[in-house]
Amino acid sequence: LKSVAADLDTRLARFKPVKMPYNAAALGRYKMARDFYQQGIESARQASSEINPEQLLQQAATAGALLGVCDGKASAPVSPNVRAFCGDSAAAEAFVAQQSANVPLNLIAGPGAYVRGLVLLRQNKSAEAAALFQQMVDQRGANWGPAYPAAYVGLARAAAKSGDVARATKAYEEFFALWNGADPDVPLLVDARRERAALN
Repeated sequence: LKSVAADLDTRLARFKPVKMPYNAAALGRYKMARDFYQQGIESARQASSEINPEQLLQQAATAGALLGVCDGKASAPVSPNVRAFCGDSAAAEAFVAQQSANVPLNLIAGPGAYVRGLVLLRQNKSAEAAALFQQMVDQRGANWGPAYPAAYVGLARAAAKSGDVARATKAYEEFFALWNGADPDVPLLVDARRERAALN
């Protein structure tokens, strides 16, 4: 049993560079997530690892973009979903079209589902966007990561756009509760606070 436990510990340690920053980003602790990603990237470059440094770079860019960090200083090629999170409508629509052709709609979750919600919002399909974001919020396990809190804000925005102030307010407040320990200057949080205040 000791050897099995030791093997499990070794396997879990290999995936720390992925899980730790992912969880930190999901809770709005962007600076912590960024540091964890950087440590993981450096470790992966210095030693043989199952984790690809380029994969971590893309995950870091995705996490940052979902939290609204879009400074254009990416250290790796910017993927279509990152461009979509940062306001590139053409990239978002192209990403969704490609995704729809390859993945059944009921299996789309996480960042992919969030991009779909953004496209629906931009197409003024607020009710459909709200339903998708609500599904993400309800299915926490499938959507855990930085896309999960972003879905709360997406739901609030879709509800507000539909004129459902009560639902929008509830979604914002649940997001704030989830992010009660978040970095105060994360753009997603700053924008959400401003939007919530504007509902009054």
